[in-house]
Amino acid sequence: MWQEYPTEEIPNTETISSMAELESGGGTLFTGNTEALFAELTEELPC
Repeated sequence: MWQEYPTEEIPNTETISSMAELESGGGTLFTGNTEALFAELTEELPC
């Protein structure tokens, strides 16, 4: 039996909230390479 899937995914509540934050000028802009990004993300993680 063939099951059809929707062509568009519906974002969850967290994604909708994040998109609204970005559209209103919020969020954090990162400039740098991937290695620097992951180093920054790792520093922000709680231990």
